[in-house]
Amino acid sequence: MRGPSGAPAGKAAKRRSPSARYREEMSTTPTIDDRDSRGVRFEPDERPPPILSAGLALQFAIPHLVGLVVVPAVVVRAAGGAEAFLSWATFAALAVCGAVTALQAARIGRVGSGYLLITGASNASIAVCVPAL
Repeated sequence: MRGPSGAPAGKAAKRRSPSARYREEMSTTPTIDDRDSRGVRFEPDERPPPILSAGLALQFAIPHLVGLVVVPAVVVRAAGGAEAFLSWATFAALAVCGAVTALQAARIGRVGSGYLLITGASNASIAVCVPAL
C-alpha cells in the first residue's frame, strides 16, 4: 500500500518532515471556489431571507448612525451650545437623514433611486457649522 506521495505507507509517512506534511495537507485543502460552488448567492431581483436582510441592514446602518450623532455633538460642543440644543440637533440630524434616505430608497415616480443610499453628515461640515452657531 502506498501513501499520497507514492512512498510506502506506514514508516515512510512517519519519516517525512512536519513541513512536508503541512505542504501536503495544504495542497489538498479546498479553496474558496471549491467550498462555495454556487457563485452568486442572490440575483439582483431576488429577495434574501428577512433575518439575513435584518443582519445586513444593522451592519450597514450602525456605522452611519455613529457619524450622524458625532458630527452634531462636535459642532454643538465646539460652539458652546447647551445640552438641550445638543439633543435637538442630534434628533434633527437623525430625522432629516432618515427621511432623505427613505425617500431615496422608495422610488416614488421620478424621485428616488430605489437603492439604499444612506444620507449622512460629513466631517468637512464641522469647520463651517461651528462659526455659524
